[in-house]
Amino acid sequence: AGGIHFYRPIKIGNIVEIDARLIHTSERSMHISIRVRSGSPSTPRELELTTQCLTVFIEKGPDGKAQPIRQMPLLTDEDRRLDAHARELIELRGSMAV
Repeated sequence: AGGIHFYRPIKIGNIVEIDARLIHTSERSMHISIRVRSGSPSTPRELELTTQCLTVFIEKGPDGKAQPIRQMPLLTDEDRRLDAHARELIELRGSMAV
């Protein structure tokens, strides 16, 4: 997981909503955007963003190496925008590697 942003705490007793969305696939990885919102049970339509991050998953084969995965089709403009954003983050991470 990377780029974790904490915006506000989740209070005991709050409703919590977690939204996970596949935004990019590479040859051997899946990049998933995760957003967490919470709020009072008395006002469930007024949930506020508490946390967001990007998580990357790979599937390991029996040899312990990452296996090829099926590619996500980019069907909408939003799909293409999110995929481009994930690619920018991948490039940024690569430029920071030592």
